[in-house]
Amino acid sequence: MTITDSFYDVSLPQLIDDHDIVHIYRHTRPDPDAIGAANGLAEVISFNFFDTLVRVAGDDELDMQAMPNSRFSAPREDDYSSRVLAIVVDTSTASRIDGDGYMRADTVVKLDHHPVNQTDPEYTYADFEHVDTGSSSAAELVTAIATRNEWEITRRAAHFLYIGLLGDTGAFSYNTYPGTFAAAATLAATGIDVVEIKKATATRTVAQVAAYGFTAVSMARFDKDAGFHLTRVNKTVMDYHGFNADDAHTAVNAARTMEGLEAWAVAVELEDQVDDNGCPLFRVSLRSNGPIINDIASRFGGGGHPLAAGCTVAASELESVREMLDDAVASYRAVQKD
Repeated sequence: MTITDSFYDVSLPQLIDDHDIVHIYRHTRPDPDAIGAANGLAEVISFNFFDTLVRVAGDDELDMQAMPNSRFSAPREDDYSSRVLAIVVDTSTASRIDGDGYMRADTVVKLDHHPVNQTDPEYTYADFEHVDTGSSSAAELVTAIATRNEWEITRRAAHFLYIGLLGDTGAFSYNTYPGTFAAAATLAATGIDVVEIKKATATRTVAQVAAYGFTAVSMARFDKDAGFHLTRVNKTVMDYHGFNADDAHTAVNAARTMEGLEAWAVAVELEDQVDDNGCPLFRVSLRSNGPIINDIASRFGGGGHPLAAGCTVAASELESVREMLDDAVASYRAVQKD
């Protein structure tokens, strides 16, 4: 069931009141928005619903200097003797949820900003869902929900949510809408130090700088007539330059302001992971300054936004990804000419 804004504002507080415990889930391989939205929502509910126990699920971690440590414990087995409400943030499909405990909850709510395929059961795992593709991030969506329901947002909650906003908008350089700035203003009004948070999120390790350097040099070789590029990062490259797969993925935005580059991808080899044929697997991050690229990710079981998406493919499929990027840029240019 899809909850409209008017019904949603009435029902979510009631759903929380009707349950004893709230479990909050996010996706595997979390990004700043997933961690920020999950913990920010946990802080908001914990502060505004005094009698509700809140826990945050997820085994995968995110090593990020700016992100505060979560103060919420993981779901426990004995929780299920009480009424449990599971809220899943920033996760479009069931297979990407970090943990399967949500399936044991009495009620499941999905809060997300990614496109939905209502005919695919992978996307319709919740009893209630609120999906707003006009939101920049799950953090923006959580902030808007809290504001509409007149829930107080503490400074700690705002810190988490602001990092989520920065993460999914590239510090307000893409995927940014009027509601994004409204959410940022709401969070800043709590007294958080937005300048220091921005500085902390922008800090790079030596390994991350090495990954940025390699990616930027690779992208600079792109064919200007084609307007796209795919950078392949294998284990040999990572070992030689002294960075790992996580570092490599942070470098995908190194090419965002490169003149003439309209769409690009960074494909990073996953350690000790192969497909059924023994072919190495690569995690592909796709980005664009105009051409629609999330349908490329969807063809390989991934997803995301029109200008930022990702998927996992075998090494033998990387050429297909490159060809699809070529087609996406060509189609975009054809429309621009009309």
